[in-house]
Amino acid sequence: GLGLLGKALASAPWLRELDLSGCDLDARDVRGMLEPPQGFAQLEVLKLAQNALGNPGMRALLERRWERLQELDLSENGIGQAGLGGLDEVEVFPRLRSLKLRRNPIGDDGVRWMARAQSLRALEQLDLRGAGLGDGALRALMSAPYLRQLRELELDLIDFSPHVLEEWADYLDTFEP
Repeated sequence: GLGLLGKALASAPWLRELDLSGCDLDARDVRGMLEPPQGFAQLEVLKLAQNALGNPGMRALLERRWERLQELDLSENGIGQAGLGGLDEVEVFPRLRSLKLRRNPIGDDGVRWMARAQSLRALEQLDLRGAGLGDGALRALMSAPYLRQLRELELDLIDFSPHVLEEWADYLDTFEP
């Protein structure tokens, strides 16, 4: 675990970017890092890919407001729909521009939580490849208020039925170049 190093990093006012990808972190490590109430106040980029945060780790991240965070990479962490539950009820990422949830089993219900999340209104890049998505997820993305700001959306299109892909194409036609 991170222990004292995590607590020291949390209190570093100069820290803008932190990459702890592949460090075998779990929810307990994340909770320990977030113990100082004002920790990571200046953080703009947080990369926690390829760890074992799971739903409890995601819930821990959602318990605080990340005022300056612009990029969050949580790829390959075992985060499911339960980890994203309630995301639409909290304002935790007011400046988040990039969210990577690649290879997390969030499924359609997880995307539905995200689609209703006003906290993601600044989002420009979203990576949902390998997230176990189906037609319901694509329909939820079409209803997401933040989708019109997206500049990059990464999905596995083989996961969707031809009918819903046609709806998606029609939806995309409504965007201005």
